[in-house]
Amino acid sequence: IYISDSKDLFYGLETKKEDIEKELDLKLEWMALEDKKASRIKIVKPADIDKTENWEQYFDWLKNTAEKFHKVFGKYIKIIK
Repeated sequence: IYISDSKDLFYGLETKKEDIEKELDLKLEWMALEDKKASRIKIVKPADIDKTENWEQYFDWLKNTAEKFHKVFGKYIKIIK
């Protein structure tokens, strides 16, 4: 999640960090980027893009994770705004 210019939104989401991570069943990296206007919330999945036999698995992870993010973060963003 890239938040371009709203520390209030980032910190609002961060107050719900435990709930969000529990619903996603994921441990996220919360990056306030104090010296910047933007903030980030992310997760990294190690992958070797040269192993084409794993691409389907990688794409499934990306799709499923993006759908979870959309559902869970969408709900919390509506609450915070």
